[in-house]
Amino acid sequence: MFEYVNKEYIKNNKFKKTGLEYEEHEQKSYRLSDEQIQSLGIDITNRKAKLMKKISMIACEKFNGDYNIIEVKCNIGVSAMRKYLKGTRNMSRAALMRFCSGACITVEEAQDLFILLGHALDPKNNLADAIVIDNIKCKEGIEILYEECEKNKVLKDVFK
Repeated sequence: MFEYVNKEYIKNNKFKKTGLEYEEHEQKSYRLSDEQIQSLGIDITNRKAKLMKKISMIACEKFNGDYNIIEVKCNIGVSAMRKYLKGTRNMSRAALMRFCSGACITVEEAQDLFILLGHALDPKNNLADAIVIDNIKCKEGIEILYEECEKNKVLKDVFK
């Protein structure tokens, strides 16, 4: 999946979007509809609960459920991560990008999480998605993710 995405592709491709700015301005046009998600063979019943369950399983598997390790590896604060997993706070796309990068999961696993969030990864049109996919494929971690975003002038504030 996304075999063509690498640093050379990122350097040479012309992207329609550079970062996650559409979350605030044009969210409706980029969010997958329930029908689109169902067409991918995903049951949308309790989508948010399924997302939190998958994230929780990954957190237990990769970090032994230790919120402090998640904070270091993914740059997601302990309090925020607890709220995400309890469902009292919705996980942002940027937070999910950081989680996927820090957890060293596969691109396929990341794509499943993003689809459950409602925004499939789109490396053909979105530079931030391409950077995250390359980071996940290369298992480079959160520090390199930030460096690549800065180098490619992706909106830095979305990765706070």
